[in-house]
Amino acid sequence: MKYYLLILIFLIPINNAFGEQSMQCDIGPIDKVYGKSKWFVNSCPDNITLVIYSYPESPASPFYFMFYKKEGKYNLYGEGTGDKNYTGAAREELSKLKENDIKAIILQTRSVKK
Repeated sequence: MKYYLLILIFLIPINNAFGEQSMQCDIGPIDKVYGKSKWFVNSCPDNITLVIYSYPESPASPFYFMFYKKEGKYNLYGEGTGDKNYTGAAREELSKLKENDIKAIILQTRSVKK
C-alpha cells in the first residue's frame, strides 16, 4: 500500500508535464500481466488516462507506464529503472493495445469496489 501511494503522489507532476490538470489516478486498481510480469492498473478521473505500474516485488519494478491522449490519439509513456527485459516486453505488449482495449480496461478499473 505504501508503494501504491508513493506512485500516486509521483504521478501528479507527470500529469502537469503533459499539460493536463493535476489529477489523482486512483480509480482501481486492477491486476494485469504484461510482459510476463505483474502490474497494477489505475485510471484517472478524466476517464481517458490509464496508469500501469509494476508490483513492488516484480523484476520490472520500479517502473510505470501511462496511456494519455494527445491530439485525439493515445500515446504510451513509460519511465523507471526496472529490468529492461521485463519492461521492454511489457511495453511491446501494451503498445499493441487499441483505443477500444484501453477504454475496456478503464471500465474494469471503474468497477472496483472501494
